[in-house]
Amino acid sequence: MTSRNSFWARLFENNKRRIWVWLLAGFSYLLVLPAALAMAISREMARKDYLIEEMGDVLGSQIMQEKVIEVAAGFFGLKNVYLAFFAAILAIISAIQGFSYLYSKKKIDFYMGMPVRRRRRFMVIWLNGILVYLIPCVLGLLISGLIAASHGGMTSSVAGEAALAFGLLLAFYLGMYHLAILAVMLTGNVVITCLGTVVFLLYEWAVRMMIQSYQELFFRFFSYEGIDVQPRLSPITILTRFAQMHEKGQGNALVTLLNLLLFAGVIWLVSYMCYLRRPAEAAGRAMAFRFPQAFIKILLVVPAALLSGIVVAQIVNYSPKHGSGSVGFVIFTMAVVTVVSCCLIQILYEFDIVGIVHKKHHILISAAAVAVIFIVFRLDVFGYDTYIPSVESVSSAALIPPYEYRYYGESYFDENWEPVSKTRYAEDNMYLTDVGAVNKLMKVSMEELEEYEDLSSMYGDDKSWYEVTVLFRLNNKRNVYRDIYVNVNNPETVRLLDRIEGSQEYIGGIYAGASDHLMNMLAQEDNNISVYYGNQIYEKKLDRQEGRELLALYQEDVRDTYFSKLRESIPAGSLRISVEKKYSTYSSYYNTEVMIYPFFTNCVEYLKERGYYMEHHIDPEDVERIQITNYNNSISIEKQEQWQESMGEEMTEEKITSWNSSDFWRYISVEKEEEVKELCEVIYPQEWLGRSFHMNAQEDTDYAVTVYFKSGSQAAKNNGSVGNYRFENGKVPQFVADATVYQE
Repeated sequence: MTSRNSFWARLFENNKRRIWVWLLAGFSYLLVLPAALAMAISREMARKDYLIEEMGDVLGSQIMQEKVIEVAAGFFGLKNVYLAFFAAILAIISAIQGFSYLYSKKKIDFYMGMPVRRRRRFMVIWLNGILVYLIPCVLGLLISGLIAASHGGMTSSVAGEAALAFGLLLAFYLGMYHLAILAVMLTGNVVITCLGTVVFLLYEWAVRMMIQSYQELFFRFFSYEGIDVQPRLSPITILTRFAQMHEKGQGNALVTLLNLLLFAGVIWLVSYMCYLRRPAEAAGRAMAFRFPQAFIKILLVVPAALLSGIVVAQIVNYSPKHGSGSVGFVIFTMAVVTVVSCCLIQILYEFDIVGIVHKKHHILISAAAVAVIFIVFRLDVFGYDTYIPSVESVSSAALIPPYEYRYYGESYFDENWEPVSKTRYAEDNMYLTDVGAVNKLMKVSMEELEEYEDLSSMYGDDKSWYEVTVLFRLNNKRNVYRDIYVNVNNPETVRLLDRIEGSQEYIGGIYAGASDHLMNMLAQEDNNISVYYGNQIYEKKLDRQEGRELLALYQEDVRDTYFSKLRESIPAGSLRISVEKKYSTYSSYYNTEVMIYPFFTNCVEYLKERGYYMEHHIDPEDVERIQITNYNNSISIEKQEQWQESMGEEMTEEKITSWNSSDFWRYISVEKEEEVKELCEVIYPQEWLGRSFHMNAQEDTDYAVTVYFKSGSQAAKNNGSVGNYRFENGKVPQFVADATVYQE
């Protein structure tokens, strides 16, 4: 009984020395947070009279109630970043202030002279550091809860969210608190403690950033996909990851809580062991223990030097895989940073400028480590760029094509109707079992690139390169991502792409309309979704039933497509699904555009039956006249070169700029019905033409086509009175070419 009383007496006595920390915690949780909630609710309540007037008493009050609940949920939940911010700051302050006596030899002597065991003193200070957060936080949340409840905002779901956030934030506080305590135990000065805490929080991130940056700098086939620079051993990252997933209705709160508690427990144990072994003479020194000083110094200097090299490489445009820049500035910078960092850290260790000349062998060790790591990346010692997983070691693969322009955009959704990237969509839905084709495609790419010293020399010949991402899912559950360059003018590459993209696994894994996600979205009547079919000029709004029927036919037609077939075709139109996603404080709008090709027979037949299908992009009935400009580029360039040669030495900069290429332009205005109709069959909006991975329909840059629509026509209503269009290369009507050719 005496021992327990003594413990609580010590606890109370220690709190007297922490009054200002209690005041800070009380101000944050008992005043700032409740006041912030009250102001947020008041701001929403100010609109109550307006809502009642506009919507009526019942509906207006209901909407207001929903707004208040929404504010309360955001305040008490993990989305309120200020709760985590207050917890982190208070944890660091409480840890440093609680054990600050370790910075002073006099205070250590005073405490050592008291009849209190070191272990009990540690437990008293440690427990007080928890209570200084726990008590104000609980009281502040209770006061805030009463404020929310008085306005009808404290529902069971809000209370559950508040309880979840409180538990996770308490575990988060413990992690940050113990991390700061460890920084105190390893140092003997408050400034160094603060720096140490920052290092603990940022070191893993800096190392991951350094590794990723050097991979991108030196490796031709490096892919950002699958790369995560976020620290694994950080309470901030653990909590942030769960908060992001929780907002989407995902994530495991119990696992997150256990991870945070495990992290806090391990750090607490290490901190406690350091406390028991901490020498009394460590007070006032930069580092409490001498034996890890050299190790810590090298661990800090090496990534700092390597990161400085990355920064300078970006400044001087040093990129060996693209054959640009010089490595000299990079090496010089890393050498300087290595020397300076070693000297500065040694000065901090000794708190004496004389430290600049001590421990010079640390500079040599650090420089050697920097050089070895740099060479490992530069020479690809571990074979990153030459590694191709064997077919036997891969369970499945995925191939993600490059981004291709869509006028309305191309969004993907997961099974919960949340928008995801194309890569994430393919990761979740594409499981290619024909691993041999993907493996061979990567080999062909590597073999073709061997003839180029750098990537900048790839272009300019008869090859047409595109960067695609490949994913190999290995049998050992590891994923391997690579960005490879494929030459679509290589028949073997086309054959492999046809084999891959013609598979049902690929079609179901990359075409948004081929999965059941969009169909399920259209089946949910409460979703704010609109469906359209059109070709950018004309657009017809479909009802949901028509959208589902057309999408079902699309799923049949798309199964008969492959790479080379798409490259030879121009879409006839697109099925566009416009989705509004409502979040707590805003709404986002997404468009998924499903391209309909002329060879999609089921879709074309369905659209024709309803009068929606357009044989051509422009209805001739809507056209008043078409004006065509032929720039005669080749003749203009030829004449300009001849003129410059004839001028010889008399050619000046002023005369060069006086050249007028518009002298070679020729125009034609077409109004005849049969000619207008012929033109409408071969002109397209510029956005529908162009070289891309899945399209080889190049526009003819010699001609510009301007279409003037009839006043009141559907095209004029949708597109304006004038539209700019292009011919597909090689498809210019003969009468246009004859009428606009340059003649002297």
